[in-house]
Amino acid sequence: MTGQPLQTSPPPPSAPLARLTLDARGMICNTLIPGDFSPDLGASSLRGAGWLGLFSPEAHPAAAATLAGLLRGDHRTLWMPLADAPESARRVVLRRAPEGDPDEIAVEIEGDRGTPDHDARATVDALPTLVWRSDTAGRCLWLSAAWERFTGASVETLLGAGWLSRLHPDDHATAAEVWRAAARTEAPIDTEFRLLGRDGRYRWFKTRAHPRRDASGRVDAWLGSNTDIDDLRSAQTEAHARNRALEATILEHSEEIQSAQQKLQTLAIQLTHAQRLTQVGSWELDLDTGRVLWSDELFRIFALPIAPDAPHFSTHGALFEASSWARLQAAIVETRETGHGYNETVTLRTSDGTRRTARAIGERVCDALGRPRSLVGTFQDISAHAEAQTQLKTLSERLRLAASGARFGVWDFDPSTGALVWDETMFELYEVDPATFGGAYLDWTRCVHPDDLAEAEAALRRATEGPVDFDHGFRIVCPSGTKHLAAATAIDRNAQGVATRMVGVNYDVSAQRLAEQALAASEALGRAILGSVGAAIVATDLDGRITRSNPAAEQLLGPDAVAPGEPLLGLFDPAELAARGDDLRDPAAPASALAVALGRATEGGVEAREWSLLRRDASTVPALVTTSGLRLRDDQQTGYLAVMVDLTPQREQARALVTLNGLLADRSKQREVLLREVHHRVKNNLQVIASLVNLQLRRLVDSEAREALHETQRRIQSIALIHETLHQSRDDANVPFGEYAASLANAVFASLVTVPSSVRLELALCGLSLPVDRAIPCGLILNELITNALKHAFPDGRGGWVRVGLAREGREVTLSVADNGVGVERREPGPIATLGSQLIAGLVRQIEGTLAVSRGQGTTATVTFHLAERSS
Repeated sequence: MTGQPLQTSPPPPSAPLARLTLDARGMICNTLIPGDFSPDLGASSLRGAGWLGLFSPEAHPAAAATLAGLLRGDHRTLWMPLADAPESARRVVLRRAPEGDPDEIAVEIEGDRGTPDHDARATVDALPTLVWRSDTAGRCLWLSAAWERFTGASVETLLGAGWLSRLHPDDHATAAEVWRAAARTEAPIDTEFRLLGRDGRYRWFKTRAHPRRDASGRVDAWLGSNTDIDDLRSAQTEAHARNRALEATILEHSEEIQSAQQKLQTLAIQLTHAQRLTQVGSWELDLDTGRVLWSDELFRIFALPIAPDAPHFSTHGALFEASSWARLQAAIVETRETGHGYNETVTLRTSDGTRRTARAIGERVCDALGRPRSLVGTFQDISAHAEAQTQLKTLSERLRLAASGARFGVWDFDPSTGALVWDETMFELYEVDPATFGGAYLDWTRCVHPDDLAEAEAALRRATEGPVDFDHGFRIVCPSGTKHLAAATAIDRNAQGVATRMVGVNYDVSAQRLAEQALAASEALGRAILGSVGAAIVATDLDGRITRSNPAAEQLLGPDAVAPGEPLLGLFDPAELAARGDDLRDPAAPASALAVALGRATEGGVEAREWSLLRRDASTVPALVTTSGLRLRDDQQTGYLAVMVDLTPQREQARALVTLNGLLADRSKQREVLLREVHHRVKNNLQVIASLVNLQLRRLVDSEAREALHETQRRIQSIALIHETLHQSRDDANVPFGEYAASLANAVFASLVTVPSSVRLELALCGLSLPVDRAIPCGLILNELITNALKHAFPDGRGGWVRVGLAREGREVTLSVADNGVGVERREPGPIATLGSQLIAGLVRQIEGTLAVSRGQGTTATVTFHLAERSS
């Protein structure tokens, strides 16, 4: 028995209540007992009796030991209850009196007259805490009334070892071990175990106990208490689980943000070189002064010598083809007046007479009051990838069609100034005219529902001041009514943890349009995520000593290998360096090992070669290492930059790629390889978007919103499956649609049929291949038709079958989904024009086909369209 003691030492002595004289045998030979002490105890009743009779039986061993000490001449004090004594003397002190016959022992009985013990016990009995006292052997001698209230058993049945019947079986061994340790060390007890209550349920108790010592310092009893902590323990368990999840989320974002902050200065230098590597030049036009600023790369794109000032805007027309300049001027004027950015493909006329194709992007920048301040933008030389861009544009249009059911609004907030920037979708979401939007924090607060404003502002304040993100839901009031929005953010923080910039998204979770908003905003988020998990990057000084590295480099080679101060050469195999050095060696000017590793980067160029990099454990990593010089704006070189891409996953395909590269003799074959890579990347992007939608699903409670996101996720996955099929197929232009339809149907069934045996899938598919422009809409149609059949044809756990058919007769192709469910007319009522039906109708028009729906014993939907002659 363990618990918190009521008292561990006796109170200060008071005036004696009574006196006794004992002989050497411990027999009472004289008494002085006032009548107010105890009418039942007098000289006639005590003389000749043993003094152990004054105490309760459980106190006899301690009383006998105290008497033995008194007889030896010790001055001992014993604090214990007397039997049949008044309430004021329930707890007494016995001392050897200093005066008296030396052959006799004089004993004084003291008590606490000021605070009667029955009041203290009444107070203890009123407590909800389970209070107890045990002897040194662990037998329970006294229990407070709370034991009977909690267990439902009488105190008498719980005394001794009876309380163990209420201890949880799994806690017996632990309780016994704790008691043995406490008895051995006489140290206070602090433990937890479970007790059975009168309701038949075990609850956790916090148990504390302290030993009580007599005048000689020996432990004569244990005093303790048991406090109910079951609710606290459950809350702590739940809090720990939530804290672990929160810490994982914070860590995921914090590591990326802190790493970005640490590299900010180096990235500013690397930006110039990154522009050169990617052939992207940036510019800014001051709307007040007309001054134009160009980055160094923009001078190179126009084949002009780098100069402090860019050509005046009035002379820019000579740098473009006439039609491109006209479109660009119109776009600039519109951006300046409306704030809508532009994205144009233009043809440049460079100073050396060549023609280049460039992607021109620009947007308007406003001050904190929403007033236009400047135009900023970029030019990217895409001449070598023009045809690939065309393919990407086509694929982007297909992706837009799949994403038409989701929309996200993106915002950028500066907490220090209150400046707020919205994208176009935010204005549409809030139904606000951009011309009336001031670009400030207060403009947002005016849109938030008054009942939600205080909580939303408090959540935003916590995000700016602490380590949490602004992931919050709130309502807005707009002309069409009230909308429920949710927000997600990524936050840049300074060294003190205070937010310096917040970039986030808002999305409507009040209707099925949530999917359209989420998908639109997630494209940019997906690109950011993909960019953050790029290749390993290591920066060095001019001597080849590592100054910085990114997490990908630490993961690839180990944090010790890329720590600041380590030599870059330590990452290269010495034998490989020596072999390549021999190939490049000039007897007149032998190359150093560092020069061999850096290649043309020492001369201001860019070197890309495959190397076997060394880890500290002596293992090697095949990698493509691209090196270049790090230069300041004044072209002063400060060090080198090495970008390392792990080639381990590509080693298995290296031989096939070498053979393939030999076969790609003409530009047509090169485009096929590029298209295959495009399919692979689009598939990956779609999977990232599907994963982001899945993350949002976990946050949503609204069933309609969750279902909308589920439908959008299935549409995205149906398109991703086509691109994965194309990526794995040898034919980049045609999809084996029979195999694809089987995979898609099984995937939809796995997602929607909770009891597999209730509804079975029947497939009647021919081996038909479709071109990509037909396969994607057909896949989306098939996804919608199967989903509709599974959602509506079999209500209330009804069984049946769904049959998917694909047939071809000549150039005519028939795609059908049939079921034997309740039929369309008996299904649950719903909107006349759902998003799914609109999508099906639009897709059927896209493939120039027809849709027929027959009703009867179930429903059959049949789509018929024609193939071109080349289709197989």
